[in-house]
Amino acid sequence: MGVEQRGRRASRIGRHALRYLTEQPHVGRVVSRFRCGLNVLLDGSADPGFVSIQTRDVALHPWGVEIPGGEGDVSVGAPCRVEAGVLCVHDSIEIDVEEAAVANLEISLYSVAQAARAREQLVTLGDFRNPSFEAMEVEIGSILAQWRACGDPTDLSDLVGLGSGSTPAGDDTFVGLVAGLTAFGGSVQCLRRIDTRSRTTLPSAQMIEAALDGSFPEPLCDLVNALPICTDEELGNLASSLEGLGSTSGRMMLRGLIAALG
Repeated sequence: MGVEQRGRRASRIGRHALRYLTEQPHVGRVVSRFRCGLNVLLDGSADPGFVSIQTRDVALHPWGVEIPGGEGDVSVGAPCRVEAGVLCVHDSIEIDVEEAAVANLEISLYSVAQAARAREQLVTLGDFRNPSFEAMEVEIGSILAQWRACGDPTDLSDLVGLGSGSTPAGDDTFVGLVAGLTAFGGSVQCLRRIDTRSRTTLPSAQMIEAALDGSFPEPLCDLVNALPICTDEELGNLASSLEGLGSTSGRMMLRGLIAALG
């Protein structure tokens, strides 16, 4: 990001990122880059946080900050800090996050009629889900089967931390499942007691905690909110958009969503 990009204003922001970035000062560094954005880890305090700075070309999520234009050439390891609602990266960019539009990344509770229609879409939705090649797919299926058989929400804690990467497959499945439970009015209260921070990565724990607090990645929100009203063609487009999230994240979220709808 060049010097000319100082003083930019974020266009949209996730609710959890806004709260974290405006409550108190933080310092950290850029830890990774991805398509159309970069990730910063703010770990210079007792409350570490993982925040994505991204353009509108990629899907927003509860811990994301959307900026206009390109993300530039800031390198991994560059220092960053947050103070008074301004996120500074390597002294070459300052992003005002307080004036950004807070994205609606919430899932609406279905009415009885909407829930019935959403269940009718289940078979069609299943047709769009590509078979997973994740090595732990069998284990994930076993955990979901145990949960369905016993009805004990604590069985789902075994999904947390299952897999590898910044957001393990089990965690993505968990987020999709919570999305479905939220739409159908299922209780997630017991799931709040899971100590996610000790079981999985920080960015993944944040995503799970945000889901339990009612906020989800944008493609997942779009799909779940549209299920009772969309056509088959629209459903296919929305499912494909979700499956394009990350290398496997969207596909595993869809896996969890289907399990919840079932």
